Amino acid sequence: MGDIRDPNGVRTAMAGQERVYHLAALIAIPFSYHSPDSYVDTNIKGTLNVLQAARDLGTQRLMVTSTSEVYGTAQYVPIDEKHPYQGRARTLPPRSAPDRLAESFYRSFDVPLSIVRPFNTYGPRQSARAVIPTIITQLLAGRTEIRLGSLAPTRDFNYVKGYGRRLHGHCRLRRRRRTGDQHRHWPRDIDRRSGG
Repeated sequence: MGDIRDPNGVRTAMAGQERVYHLAALIAIPFSYHSPDSYVDTNIKGTLNVLQAARDLGTQRLMVTSTSEVYGTAQYVPIDEKHPYQGRARTLPPRSAPDRLAESFYRSFDVPLSIVRPFNTYGPRQSARAVIPTIITQLLAGRTEIRLGSLAPTRDFNYVKGYGRRLHGHCRLRRRRRTGDQHRHWPRDIDRRSGG
């Protein structure tokens, strides 16, 4: 095991790897207000460490995992590739910063990468604050009426194992092409391409 904040450790871990999946991040919004420096070190500097290592080592394919939070409140649905970044001031530092770093490495140094933004991934070890665990907890407690926040938003939920298969399949499909694409809609975009 290593630490994403350690550039030498990241380089050592990536050496000899044809494909790299970068999923390291701190995500808890309340904690980002308390310790923004931890978020800068992990999310921004950690991403920089991965990007520099990929460039220096000639990594053939890099997948940078981001978040739908970079879009803030949707201006229209479904959110597509043309939707503007408008991250809410809910996290310090902004969630789009690692994406912008990745885009700059793609445009400036031709680092072969994709930015993927899985929406609403759920599965084992998920935070109890998320909607699926909230529903399950209420059902297990014997509630006959589920209490949630606003029911107006719509969501596509993606099970973590399905996300992992799609991520791996996407990396294999795209490994020979120079990319820089950004995938914001998981099931529809990937399913159309891979037949999955």
